[in-house]
Amino acid sequence: MISKRISSFFRQINVCLRIILGWGMALVLTGCPGSGDDPVKPTPTPTPTPGTDVAVTSVTVSQAKGYLEKNGTLHLEASVKPDNATNKTVTWASSNSAVATVSSTGQVTAKAPGTAQITATAGGKTANCAITVFESATDLSLMDIYGKTITRSTANCYVVSKPGFYKIPMVYGNAIKNGATNRDSYVSSATGTSILANFLDHKGIGISTGNDTKDPWVSQKYPITKAGLIWMDSQNLVEGIGMTGSSGTKENKYLTFYLDKANFTQGNAIVAAYDSDGLVAWSWHIWVTDADLTPIPVKNVVTTIDFLPVFLGWCEPKSEKSKNGDTYGNCVYYQWGRKDPMLGAKGSGTKVNKAYYGANGFNDGSFKSSNLKEDIKSYIQNPGTFNANNDMDKKYSNLWSVNAVPNASFTAIPNKTVYDPSPVGFCVPPAISFTGFTKNGNWTNELDNINSTGTFKMGVGYYFYTEGWKTGKLINFPGVGSRDSQGSLFDVDGAGWCWFATCRNDVNPYMLAFFKRTSAGVDTVGPYLGAVKGNGYVVIPCKEL
Repeated sequence: MISKRISSFFRQINVCLRIILGWGMALVLTGCPGSGDDPVKPTPTPTPTPGTDVAVTSVTVSQAKGYLEKNGTLHLEASVKPDNATNKTVTWASSNSAVATVSSTGQVTAKAPGTAQITATAGGKTANCAITVFESATDLSLMDIYGKTITRSTANCYVVSKPGFYKIPMVYGNAIKNGATNRDSYVSSATGTSILANFLDHKGIGISTGNDTKDPWVSQKYPITKAGLIWMDSQNLVEGIGMTGSSGTKENKYLTFYLDKANFTQGNAIVAAYDSDGLVAWSWHIWVTDADLTPIPVKNVVTTIDFLPVFLGWCEPKSEKSKNGDTYGNCVYYQWGRKDPMLGAKGSGTKVNKAYYGANGFNDGSFKSSNLKEDIKSYIQNPGTFNANNDMDKKYSNLWSVNAVPNASFTAIPNKTVYDPSPVGFCVPPAISFTGFTKNGNWTNELDNINSTGTFKMGVGYYFYTEGWKTGKLINFPGVGSRDSQGSLFDVDGAGWCWFATCRNDVNPYMLAFFKRTSAGVDTVGPYLGAVKGNGYVVIPCKEL
């Protein structure tokens, strides 16, 4: 009885102290020994009482720098902390409205070349974004991968070899070729249940509407509200992602970005355009490399085809050592039929993802693995997500070659589609491509039948001869491993698999396999085998045939 009275007495004191000191400073005096109460527990921080203000402690903006072409736009977002701040209202201001203005929602509009500082203010705290406006940006669709001027030709991958301010048209893959609508890249003339007749956009709607002037442009079909980063595999590789034109309008728009000389290194980035529903309407791969990309002719059992000398998205060891400490080079992976690259491995046999940076910072989860099922529009809406689905779409044989039927001959020549991940002038190769890598053009696990300089070396892979049996220039196929159909890294350093554009049956595309797996393993090369679409393999593009 006495202990219960003592406990009641302390509770009354506690209530009084809460009133006097405020809820956040109350003492906890319950739980006296022998009282029958619960043991002493920490008191959680309660919701502030009405009338108590919670001050803003910090404001951050979505990017510290912005680079825009004159009349271009950039959407900034402000984050106010703490989350329960009493007044989280953000006001925006420009230090030089003659150069750039900003709306009440953070929409920056470039007016004239120069610099301006955009400031977000909330609760007396501020954050800034430094804006630089250029008269114009270099249009990557008007040059090939070597910097030579061409008539406008678009792609899903753009190669950038030096710092600068760039723009790319918001166009579906290679839907514009040599200045004209390339309808053959998204409308198939083949028939059958395994043929995608009208290639799909991010809403699952056919790209072709019959209007050849507007159809190639994503931004003519949907009101694009902003452009942004999905991920990049080197910090600050691309900066200040913006767009030309007004937010939410339907017009020919361009995505803009900046490569700073101070951050220039070999690497990869995915940038995207977002519609008015906040969905990714389309995305593009920016491959930053100063490597020599002079094609290498590779002879097979029928003909000779010109190939890039490296895998798509390749980063050389010399550039990686200085940035990430990697022993070997690395590249990106692709699931068959998808246009967007999947993050590469760090290398050195560790089965560790290469470090990356998303819109929200270092390893922010913008690259992940999830089951997107058999839904092509979901692949487009989620370019940073590896589809953990063994058979992917489980239906179409022509996603990388517009008229390709299932059970295609390994000699079939591909016709590049809007889902092809290759840069301008190149495409995913035919299955016959590497039949010259073995003595008789078929699978072998005998080193004497492999057309290489010697055994497979871990990480280094094979150096294959390209002009005949043990003759001519060499091309390196390094052991970069793969991702299995759930997105996990597999056999990094000990093996390699390379996609082709066509399928050997309804669900299995052709691919090249080359491996030893361990230093004590068996040298193996399979020039045209089959695999499930859901695996993540490399692509080495050839010149369009």
